[in-house]
Amino acid sequence: MYPLYSFKILWQESIIIIEILIKKNFHKKLRSKMPSAEIVKSIFTNDKKKRYYTSEGFIIETVSGQWARKIKKNYFLLNEAVRVTPGNYILPSNYKNWHARYQSFNVKPADVFVVSFPKSGTTWTQEMVWCLLHNLDYEKAKVVLTKRFPYFEYEGMIPPKYLFMMPSLEKGDPNIPGESWKILNALPSPRTIKTHLFKELLPVGIWSTKPKIVYVCRDPRDVCVSFFYHSMRYNGFRGEFSDFVELFLGDMLIMFTPYWKHVLDYWALRNEENILFIRYEELQQDISGMIQKVSAFLGKEITKDEVENLANHLSFENMKNNKAVNNDNLIVFPLSKAKRVKFMRKGKVKSKNIFKRTKIF
Repeated sequence: MYPLYSFKILWQESIIIIEILIKKNFHKKLRSKMPSAEIVKSIFTNDKKKRYYTSEGFIIETVSGQWARKIKKNYFLLNEAVRVTPGNYILPSNYKNWHARYQSFNVKPADVFVVSFPKSGTTWTQEMVWCLLHNLDYEKAKVVLTKRFPYFEYEGMIPPKYLFMMPSLEKGDPNIPGESWKILNALPSPRTIKTHLFKELLPVGIWSTKPKIVYVCRDPRDVCVSFFYHSMRYNGFRGEFSDFVELFLGDMLIMFTPYWKHVLDYWALRNEENILFIRYEELQQDISGMIQKVSAFLGKEITKDEVENLANHLSFENMKNNKAVNNDNLIVFPLSKAKRVKFMRKGKVKSKNIFKRTKIF
């Protein structure tokens, strides 16, 4: 049982909390307390917990103990996680095999990144950004979004044992591990790149090259509900909603928790010239206004009629029925309840009913 304020305080008072943490340099203080990789390495020379030490000073270790047992109980296949410190970032175990490639990725000044915690309006934002950058070419926008706007860390999220579920996929399909990485590196400029990675895990070159970054966040209650259904369909989550909430609030979901560190770290960068921080709720309340805001950030001019046409293209009903963006081509786990879930369900805010029905509040 989780009290009502567990989620209400998180969101309603988030701006106050964020400002306080930033003023007190919370993250710098936290990081300063973390031992360096060299010190930890000297302590755990005969470590049995499979710790990996990176050249950037990160420690990647397998999650163990009660949380590991909860993850294995609730996930089918995607049930092994690693923790990256400093930061206590939780990611699928295959991330460790791709970490070096992600860190050393050659970032270009013309690149445009869309960043978010999962289920925060990422696809919506991607489609808007791509259309604005490509002169509203709706014909070319019929190409599946994962080819136009690759998922940067896709390969690191997929364990090798997923391959048995992919016998019918054709060569070049971005769902096949390795193909998305090839597509990304072959994209013409300006490259459009999606990522859910924490700020600290982005390519090192991003901070000197300074490409444009659009970060989109969403009410954590809605994120939690949407991510629960998404995890059933694509990540093989087989537990109850209460189990999912426990992992979410415990910062132990197998992908991209802790939630608030993810959001706060990018919020702290919101005044940087190359970063635009937007909210899902703003997209829903005033899509036309947000189109103009994003187009100005990208340096693209757009007429009133073009705004209206793009707003129509980005409407929830059109996005839901658009095969290029609705992810119907993604692999669905062979669990009965997973097959009933759609990638785009409702697109609404304030998902209170499901919490009441499951007695989370």
